[in-house]
Amino acid sequence: MKNFLEGITKGLYALHNEKIIHRDICPQHIMVGADGNVKIMLFGLSRFIKQCKAHPYKEKLPVSYDAPEVFDETGFRKAADMWSLGCTMYELCTLNVRI
Repeated sequence: MKNFLEGITKGLYALHNEKIIHRDICPQHIMVGADGNVKIMLFGLSRFIKQCKAHPYKEKLPVSYDAPEVFDETGFRKAADMWSLGCTMYELCTLNVRI
C-alpha cells in the first residue's frame, strides 16, 4: 500500500508542479502496471490551475470524491486533488471501492 500511495503522490506532485489539477482522482483512474509502477489515468477533466475558477456544478463533474471547498464559489485548487486521493486511499485500505 505504501508504494501505491507513493506512486500516486509523486504523480500528483508532478502534475501540480506543472500547474495542472486532475480533478477526478478515484480508484477507477489509477492503474498499476505489471512492474508495479502506479499511473494516474484519464485526464479529460484536468485543467490548468488558472482555468479552474468556474463553479463545479456548471461543469457537470462527478462529485463523489470532491473536497468540501469545491462546492463554494472558489472552484478547484490543488487541495481538492489531495482530498480525492485521501478518499481513494480510504476506499482501497478498507476494500470498499465504489464502482
